[in-house]
Amino acid sequence: MPFMNVLATIIACYGLLVDSAAGIIGAMVIALLLGPIAGVGLALVDGNRALLQKALLAEVGGVILVMGTA
Repeated sequence: MPFMNVLATIIACYGLLVDSAAGIIGAMVIALLLGPIAGVGLALVDGNRALLQKALLAEVGGVILVMGTA
């Protein structure tokens, strides 16, 4: 999973460098950060603290990985 986020970051950085909207959109499709965001929403609706903790940890970890790669 982290490998896909690293690849998406590289593609997004390249898309920014060459001013390509298609590259940025492609990176968003590849990135696997939507799952934890949906998990946070589901946990908030259901009141499930365990799921909220797990989803937030996954999202924060993914963001830190992506920012470090960029």
